[in-house]
Amino acid sequence: MPSWSRIQDVSSRRAQDIVVFAGSEGIDSRYSDYMRSAVPADTPSDIFAAQVRRWQSMTPAEKGELIDVMSTEVDDIARAGIRFREPNVAPEREHWLIVARRYGRTFAQTCIGPEPIRCP
Repeated sequence: MPSWSRIQDVSSRRAQDIVVFAGSEGIDSRYSDYMRSAVPADTPSDIFAAQVRRWQSMTPAEKGELIDVMSTEVDDIARAGIRFREPNVAPEREHWLIVARRYGRTFAQTCIGPEPIRCP
């Protein structure tokens, strides 16, 4: 018998329940285009269904730890991308670019100041 599960959409910070079918065929295609776009194209549906079940079984502390680790990894990847494009980037410029990517150039200019000059 297939099992029905509910996933809370935390990315939008509102409690939006999305029903996901995790049956023998994997993830059902009856949910919105929004949720369909969240299903990785490179992950088989049965594996994704197993991931969803694992996320649902996690305690709040486990979820918090996972979010912390993933946030740090995303930040590390962004910094690596900046250093790849600008191997001699100064720490002040790297910080400014991270803030500008995360919150926008206007925010970075208002809060930090003008964009630091790029090193040759």
